[in-house]
Amino acid sequence: MATVLVAIRDLMFSSRVHECAKSAGVTSASARRGEPIIDWARKEKPAILCADIGDPAVGAIEAARAIKADPELSGIYLVGFANHTLETALADARAAGFDEVLSKGAFTTRLPQLFSGIKG
Repeated sequence: MATVLVAIRDLMFSSRVHECAKSAGVTSASARRGEPIIDWARKEKPAILCADIGDPAVGAIEAARAIKADPELSGIYLVGFANHTLETALADARAAGFDEVLSKGAFTTRLPQLFSGIKG
């Protein structure tokens, strides 16, 4: 099972997350395109979900609501990122239950700290 679940279609950002996880000794997996994130969260039982909240095709906002409402999954730490100009998406992510909502730049800077406290 992966410790970090990655729901990011942008290959550059997805690669950064996977590389950072590997450097931290943490396992990671990408949610498959076209399959609901919630299904992957149930399968993988990650400690952290990293999601692109600025990409509507990812479905991160809906997934966050479902994850936080599910007693078995509600402990997953949700980290979302988007372009800082997408104020509505950022606010929606906070309201949906994301534990951290970051700009793209802050997200990549924060990754090593996110992964340093987990093992898997």
